Amino acid sequence: MATHVLVDIGNQRKKWTWFSPGHDDPLQLIPQPALIEPEELQDFPDHPLNWIVCSVNRTRCHRWQSWVNGQRPQDRWRLVDYRDIPLTLRVESPDRVGTDRLLACFAARQRCGPGEPLVVIDSGTAVTIDVLSVKDEFLGGVIFPGIATSLKSLQQNTDALPALNFDHFPAFVIGDSTACAIHAGVYQAQVGGIRYIVDQIQATMGPHRVLVSGGGMAELLQQLPSNWEPTDDLVLQGLAHLSRSLADHGE
Repeated sequence: MATHVLVDIGNQRKKWTWFSPGHDDPLQLIPQPALIEPEELQDFPDHPLNWIVCSVNRTRCHRWQSWVNGQRPQDRWRLVDYRDIPLTLRVESPDRVGTDRLLACFAARQRCGPGEPLVVIDSGTAVTIDVLSVKDEFLGGVIFPGIATSLKSLQQNTDALPALNFDHFPAFVIGDSTACAIHAGVYQAQVGGIRYIVDQIQATMGPHRVLVSGGGMAELLQQLPSNWEPTDDLVLQGLAHLSRSLADHGE
């Protein structure tokens, strides 16, 4: 069975892992450290590899593909699109939905099994909150800036507000300095926005099981309902399940 390399290329971070579709449990993934450029990849085997890739950043994706094509011409490169993912898309323009959102929903369904509708939250550069019906219909969702993006936007679009990183939890709902006020405001807006949106989904569409993932979620979990389920690396998990399906069909 060929070895697959699963790659999740985001706007700020890149994650990848080795995966063998013939492994008994496709969920036992160990993500490798995020790499700045593909040139940093080392110690790859000589035998051909299958690259299964999700990307929301065209420039970075092209850089990775160019490196693979130039340095490893024996390998196969497959950029996943919406047609590869076994979900029914009930949205206006299926081809414009981020494959990261679809893969996260696909992975959430594999994790939870059939029988209940899902809300899937992924917090990173952007926060996405998506809804998957009990019939595996992707119904769309909500997108808004994540913590780091909100902090950067405030600094770039004002004259006097400082550049900040989110390096600590706000001690109180209001801040006693400009920096603390920004931290408190951005943090509470994230928590409040996520909770409100999920409340509205459940009020209008009924109870949903809620899964949360993404690099920005660790800072928020303590303020979110305890029955929401933290799940690591949903996009990579989705790529693993898709990778197994492709292997089963000889692709």
